[in-house]
Amino acid sequence: MYKFNRKQYEKELEEYYSTYKECDHRVPIFCEIEKEWKEGIKSLTYPEEKKSLLYTLERKLPVHIFRNNPFYFEAYFARPRVNWGLCGVGAIMRYANLKDEIILDEIPDFEQTVSRWNNFIDWDHHCVGYDNVLKYGLSGLKEKASQKLSSVPEGSRSAAFLKAVITGLDTLIDFGNKFSCEAYRLASTETDAAIKENLLRIAETAKKVPLNPPSTFYEALSVINFMREMCTSTDGIAISQYGMIDRMLYPFYQKDLKEGKITREEAKDLIKAFLAYTDVRLNLKNITSETSTVLDLGGTERDGSPIYNDLTRMFTECFIEENIIGVKLNIHITKEHDDRIYKDCADVLTAGLNSLIIINQDAMFKAHTAMSKAPEDCRYISTGGCYEPMLQNCEVNFKAFVYLNLVKVFENYFKNASAPTFKNFYKGWTDRLDETYSILCKEIEKNGHDCGNINPCPLLSATIDDCIENAKDMFDGGARYNSASIANNGLGTLINSIFAVKSLVYEKGLYTLDDIKKAVSVNFDGYEDLRKDCLSVPKYGEGDKEVLDMARKISDDIIELCQGRPIGRGNGVTEPSFFTYSHFHSWGRVTGATPDGRLANDYLSRGIGPYEENLSSITNAVNDSTVMQMDLACGSAVLEANIANTKSPDALIAVIKSFIQKGGNMLQLTYTSKEDLLDAKIHPEKHKNLSVRLYGFSAYFVTMPEYIQDEVIRRAVIN
Repeated sequence: MYKFNRKQYEKELEEYYSTYKECDHRVPIFCEIEKEWKEGIKSLTYPEEKKSLLYTLERKLPVHIFRNNPFYFEAYFARPRVNWGLCGVGAIMRYANLKDEIILDEIPDFEQTVSRWNNFIDWDHHCVGYDNVLKYGLSGLKEKASQKLSSVPEGSRSAAFLKAVITGLDTLIDFGNKFSCEAYRLASTETDAAIKENLLRIAETAKKVPLNPPSTFYEALSVINFMREMCTSTDGIAISQYGMIDRMLYPFYQKDLKEGKITREEAKDLIKAFLAYTDVRLNLKNITSETSTVLDLGGTERDGSPIYNDLTRMFTECFIEENIIGVKLNIHITKEHDDRIYKDCADVLTAGLNSLIIINQDAMFKAHTAMSKAPEDCRYISTGGCYEPMLQNCEVNFKAFVYLNLVKVFENYFKNASAPTFKNFYKGWTDRLDETYSILCKEIEKNGHDCGNINPCPLLSATIDDCIENAKDMFDGGARYNSASIANNGLGTLINSIFAVKSLVYEKGLYTLDDIKKAVSVNFDGYEDLRKDCLSVPKYGEGDKEVLDMARKISDDIIELCQGRPIGRGNGVTEPSFFTYSHFHSWGRVTGATPDGRLANDYLSRGIGPYEENLSSITNAVNDSTVMQMDLACGSAVLEANIANTKSPDALIAVIKSFIQKGGNMLQLTYTSKEDLLDAKIHPEKHKNLSVRLYGFSAYFVTMPEYIQDEVIRRAVIN
């Protein structure tokens, strides 16, 4: 049976991946396939036919088997080492159809107000329909596509899609056979008995799964590993998610235990090898890099019963024992879960693994069912990239491709605002926000229609519910759900700013609107007393009832304005989210002074949290943020906080429980101390394993550029 040896495992992977270039997509094999593809598509009509040709050409790519790894997944697609799927041979079609980045002149200061990836198309954050592969195998999915093909008109785009599905599945089946042959070849000359045993098991397994449904824990874990890596490389998009892995694997593990085919320790060795890959491939010990890799534990079964089993605990143990930070650990909790899952969260944090997101599954369920999604589908929620939730197996995940700087929208409204009453002032603001959403959604819809033409993904679509039945690609409206999120940034700063105007101008009458407009326009230079009054106004995060009433109103209005707008791709509509990537920092540098007393170029608030200078305790952060109805934010609403590492496990459990019981959405804690961070800058050799959470991913502090280290140190560490 396989025994995980971290030293040998890392050494072998490091030696291999160190040969990958930073721009591997221009190597000879890439250029050869690109040339053949461009010549071959001249006679083809439908985008799916063009992608099908790429699948066929990809079969000539070589595979690589690692002697010290129990899984088979590495084929040379010319993806750079530090890359999670958006490059390489699989992306040739997407490269060919890329357009210049769109700038929307209708939105003032567009580049400081809106961040968009890939022209409003999300090629990242996706998830294989793992349950369908585990249930049917590739052969079963191929049979479904073949049956559907017999009922659609020959020569139609539907037929082209289904044929491309079959070609894509055959390509993966071919790769499975190639892995098997290569493992047999290596085993024939291997002298180390343990390694030879590992190679022979790979050889026997690769020709069986995922061609057929798995029957053992090892086979099921191999399927998930294979499908994530191979779909990423083959379709040229990023598969960020491993999905609800304890739920999916537990029946196989239970059966193997009962039949004496595996022990708990043997299962842990397989899990450790599965998890360690991301940290090693992306070189996280030496550089700061996003990994776009997420694993979900907990949550619920279809009937709503909470999931917690031995695998749930086993995965958290492996994270701790192997110090895994590249795979982001998302633990989903309901009010029905017992204390074991809370203890797991506390254990991860106190071990110094700042890669954990705590998700309120009840809030997520409520948010998604409120968008008219079937309750049974809303039980299986996985998250991808940073925080982006989706319904596993049946939803296309467009959740982190458009970010909106709420504070910049407010700034551009405020500089010309004129209103006799606060009601008029507030309506002017919401009208401006409504107009901004309208402009964005028209562009999202327009570009959404292009997704299936730019880079259809019939292979990945074959695993997603309803795509084969609808004979349509997931990027062409074939999936059951096709939602998209707009990520709203700077909420806490916005709340404070609007409340300051309400208090100082419309309630107390200390200043006119023009007074404050003039002051912020010159960054309070010469208006120091006015700024003191702005700073003295109660702030979000301090427990003030009037501020919280304002916070509730603002967040409710943002959610109402942001959700349900059509964006193309079948039944796709917008869903609100509240999280930030690095924008709270970068956008802060291009956003002027605000009426709450914040100076120009200072950072904005993160997620749904208070502006950190106004934050005195984690209790206040939890209490204030849960006043808002963030159980209606389908796309996530993240409370981020750096919490002092003097807090005991019991205190952490109390914080997490309070957040869940009060209806919070997502909680991201970095468990650290400012003293350790400061010392790590001076003595990095003493703090090699010190990790922090950055913008939705984790990194070792000592690998960060100095300006990021300084930004992390500046964040408040609260009790």
